[in-house]
Amino acid sequence: DRFYLGSAYSYKSFQLSRENKYISALKLAIKGMKQINSVIEQDSSFYDAYIGVGSYLYWRSYMTRNFSWLPFFADQRLKGIALIKTSFDKGEISKWAALSNLAWIYIQEEKFDHAIHCAEIGLARFPSARTFLWPLGDAQYKNNSFDAALKTYQHLLMLVTNELFNNRYNEIVLELKIAQCYFALEMWQSARSHASQLLLITPDDEVKKRLESKQKHARELIKTVDAIIKE
Repeated sequence: DRFYLGSAYSYKSFQLSRENKYISALKLAIKGMKQINSVIEQDSSFYDAYIGVGSYLYWRSYMTRNFSWLPFFADQRLKGIALIKTSFDKGEISKWAALSNLAWIYIQEEKFDHAIHCAEIGLARFPSARTFLWPLGDAQYKNNSFDAALKTYQHLLMLVTNELFNNRYNEIVLELKIAQCYFALEMWQSARSHASQLLLITPDDEVKKRLESKQKHARELIKTVDAIIKE
């Protein structure tokens, strides 16, 4: 029970850190660590618990990286990554979650080839797993592999629009990512089309506020494309 509770706190913390909500993420991570550390104290060979400790060490160090010269804020990112790798190599319950976490961490570290490799290993086992498709697409895009990223985002969009529950959040995010891929490939009309499509989607009330920045980016992209076309 302590492992699952700690893992739930850690996973939510990881999601918040991806949204740059670092203070909230850190608070949840500390709660998770109290539970997970008690598990490891009883059984240090319970490698599934290492993902929580590793994630906490990495993200805490990332959030305080500008203060790493102080003794209270030592940079433990490498140790965190090593623990998550151990969870993947030797764990059972958290094995694939650890691999997905590694993919996102490698993106954060700008090691895009490593992130792509992790995602591809996961997809070889789970071909349509979004936990690996999302980091794969983002790593490909950041690695300037825009054609590959476009295909990954299109696959994700198909999965999202076919699901029973769709509050339109991920649909809008993906439409923007696809538009940005087309823009990077200098396919102006396709970029404009997807940015325009994004603005026609009405999201559920619960996610409207979170999507304002995406809609703003879409409008800016349309203006940029229109200016390029007029030249």
